[in-house]
Amino acid sequence: MSHVVFERDGETITIEEATVAQVIGLMDHQFERQRKELIEDLDSVGAPADLKLDEVRKLRDDKGLTSKIIRHAFSLRGAMEVIEYVAPDEKREKALRGDPDELVWLALRLLGFDLSDVDEKNEADQNDHPTKDRATSTQKS
Repeated sequence: MSHVVFERDGETITIEEATVAQVIGLMDHQFERQRKELIEDLDSVGAPADLKLDEVRKLRDDKGLTSKIIRHAFSLRGAMEVIEYVAPDEKREKALRGDPDELVWLALRLLGFDLSDVDEKNEADQNDHPTKDRATSTQKS
């Protein structure tokens, strides 16, 4: 299992990446929270029962998509939920002390999503561009 290593208040902290069971639990947790919020919103506007059922079905259809978890982790709320769910009790408080960018980075790493892979791919794509270092009609002088 991979570990995520980061620093808080001069202390090095190590947390294991989320297990498959934790990711599934996080999906269930996220679904329940979203379902409750959706029903509360629909109740507040007096939506009919069939509309509520349709909307909950749509939410359930998307429940197992890891892309939703990763996308949610890019928000501060989502990042905090991931950290709270995955970090062990004794490390949770320190892990949550970072600024928003650090929390998002930590949450994504805990989910196994490594942003440096994206940066390396973008750099490789730019280096392999066929018109790199050559003047083209669209390139400004």
